[in-house]
Amino acid sequence: MKTKSIILITLLACIGISSSFAQTKKEYVEVLYFHRTQRCNTCQAIEKTTKELLEKNYKRDVKSGALVFTSVDFQQNNTNPLVEKYEIEGPTLLIIYHKKGKETVSNYTDEGFQYALSNPAKLKEILTDKINECFR
Repeated sequence: MKTKSIILITLLACIGISSSFAQTKKEYVEVLYFHRTQRCNTCQAIEKTTKELLEKNYKRDVKSGALVFTSVDFQQNNTNPLVEKYEIEGPTLLIIYHKKGKETVSNYTDEGFQYALSNPAKLKEILTDKINECFR
């Protein structure tokens, strides 16, 4: 009985170590959209266009966790750690590539405001290029 207990404890410890190791080595793309509580048409279009792109072209990646989308009201959630971490002071669209514990942050706020209403296809193209670059 003691032997079985020792084997079980050892096995559980190994599983815990390997899952902890896997979490620190996880590779994924995160799309963060920070917006105000009261949103203009452009702010709403940025989020809508981004979500449409992810739901249509990256459904499998979203489902697996390889691609994550988060929308944050930075005025209502000003204590949100993401707001502090990325020093958010206005509407912001970020694509963050997480690989081996490191982050590469790309800011697409200007492109969002430029194209979300006037040319959403162009915004989708720009975001697609960056997301695909991360997955290579």
